[in-house]
Amino acid sequence: MMHVRWPFVGAAVVLAGVVTWAIWPTPCPIELKAVSFQPAEIIDDAGHMLYLMTLRVHNPSSVGLRFENLPVTFVEKIANHWIEAPNRWTLGGLGPGGTAEDVFLITPGADACRFRLKYCYSPRGLPFGIGDYWDTVHPRTRWNARVQGTTKRLSPKIFNWLWPKPTSVPPPSWERRWSVGWTPVCSVDPLAAAGQQTSGSDGHN
Repeated sequence: MMHVRWPFVGAAVVLAGVVTWAIWPTPCPIELKAVSFQPAEIIDDAGHMLYLMTLRVHNPSSVGLRFENLPVTFVEKIANHWIEAPNRWTLGGLGPGGTAEDVFLITPGADACRFRLKYCYSPRGLPFGIGDYWDTVHPRTRWNARVQGTTKRLSPKIFNWLWPKPTSVPPPSWERRWSVGWTPVCSVDPLAAAGQQTSGSDGHN
């Protein structure tokens, strides 16, 4: 009769849950806000002068984000129609709670914009030193040492997978995983905003 090693099963389930939680944080959308507009001195094919839009990008997540700097899909909403416009996303990433600003060209008649981005979450430090072999040599905490020792005693194979030696190939689940998705819609009004900025500047002269 085969006996089930319940302590081993329980430890494996707990460790799997911890790894899943650490690697896959709850997705949070990127927040966009138009900060300012000014004429770009560039005329589009329809004869409209384009505007330079300074866009504030915020990462509300507690985990860092990385962006792939390839040509991205930037669309602007004009008369209830989404139209693709040439732009390039130049931000490489945002830290947890980080904010940055970037500049984009936008048509004066647009009232909203959004992006289709390729992004991934930057790996956070895993609990119990998981993924860090040297933590098994010099554990940073007493709990790290206990969890590592228990895991190694129950299953050397799982131990070697969770704390691989530097010369070994990292487990597949440690690889960066990219996602592609649309950012939330950002409301814009280039003409009105540019007019307010001009009026404000005149009032200080």
